[in-house]
Amino acid sequence: MVFEEFVKEFKSEKYECFFNFNRFFDKHFSCKVPQCIMPLIITNDFKQIFNETKDIILVNFYKNSSFNIIETFLRDRIEKIVKIFETDVNDLNPHIEAQIIYLLNLSQSSLSFEDFSTCFENIDTIKIVEYENADLEALFVKIKTNKVIFDALDSTINELTEDNLTLDDLTQIKLSFFESKISFLNGFAGMQKVYVSLSRLNELSKMTNQIYDRKNLVLRLFFVRLMINLLTHVVLRDKKNDFNLSSAFFSYENLLEAGVMTEGRIFEGKIDFFQGLSRLNFEFLIKFYDELIEKNLEIVRFDLRKSKCSVMIKKPNFMAIDMD
Repeated sequence: MVFEEFVKEFKSEKYECFFNFNRFFDKHFSCKVPQCIMPLIITNDFKQIFNETKDIILVNFYKNSSFNIIETFLRDRIEKIVKIFETDVNDLNPHIEAQIIYLLNLSQSSLSFEDFSTCFENIDTIKIVEYENADLEALFVKIKTNKVIFDALDSTINELTEDNLTLDDLTQIKLSFFESKISFLNGFAGMQKVYVSLSRLNELSKMTNQIYDRKNLVLRLFFVRLMINLLTHVVLRDKKNDFNLSSAFFSYENLLEAGVMTEGRIFEGKIDFFQGLSRLNFEFLIKFYDELIEKNLEIVRFDLRKSKCSVMIKKPNFMAIDMD
């Protein structure tokens, strides 16, 4: 398999300070890679596609125009990827599974050298944690059965696939928490699973100490926004039976990242709850949350101007990864 050649070549250059992906790509992909992005069939057991995922990650990076213009990376950054690739399928654990899924999503993201390098450097800090939070677990169930959120998800899925969403598509999706040292990483889409950063939730919790009486509201709204984004990708890939699917490769002009499309149908944009906490209109946000989540009304309107929320102006370049 290609990943085995990649590991072998990396180890053969053990005295080098840098690693050149393009040199490897020229040697192994110049006459062998298919013209289209390779599919990855959805399965209930990730072990079945673990090694195939490693190969597809390399193909994605090869075909990623923002990545293949980069000449070299520091060797210690790429060594983190090599260690993941060296993991035998029988030694696969939840930490490695989360790390390689994050890497798969990253391989289809359009980023700068600095962003790729930082993500590689800290990818091994992604660790699944046992975290029991009855409030968030209950909120996750409410989100998956919410009428307004369902309609927003259905509109995005239908626009991209001409297929329709069902409640069964959402009820089977699980929630998993992780910790990491990757700055601004909120979460990412998995296979029938959404990964949520406990590190980021704790960071937001500390920031809201000065508005203690509104802390839970901000955390819940952030969680709702995050789930809307990530659920879009999980369902989109499931509908097309391709875990390597990315909305960036649908042939629509000026298409937003799919998760952001769904966020915009509810929040009028991608809300950044880490900015402008002191100026939020809590009276409006309390009413909005109550109508959307607690009362589960069929029609709920979000007014960005009234909410005084900050919206991310820059178009997200991560795919199936939510980062601020």
